[in-house]
Amino acid sequence: YQQATINGVFVPGDGERTSNWTGISVLDVLEAANMSYRAEKITIVAIDGYTKNYTLQEVEDSNMLIGFEENGKHLGQNQGGPYRLFCPVEQYKWAQFWVKFVDEIIVT
Repeated sequence: YQQATINGVFVPGDGERTSNWTGISVLDVLEAANMSYRAEKITIVAIDGYTKNYTLQEVEDSNMLIGFEENGKHLGQNQGGPYRLFCPVEQYKWAQFWVKFVDEIIVT
């Protein structure tokens, strides 16, 4: 896997911030798992059962990362670590898209 750092806006409940987000491309993870390109839905699952669904096209277009650092510091539990979905594009900058505590990726 290739680690990437991207700059993006995130809007959690306490206000907007722009940071450098570091992680592994979701697309790279899916390709390493031999995902079928006929997949219709990618579901990101949190350890508490929270889920968010994306199309394969949305994953490709948004440069989503399974992230583990913000501004060079590992994510703590209060930030949704150790792994959190980073969605560094305008349409997904809101907290409900940035799944905390990523536990599983389901491809259907």
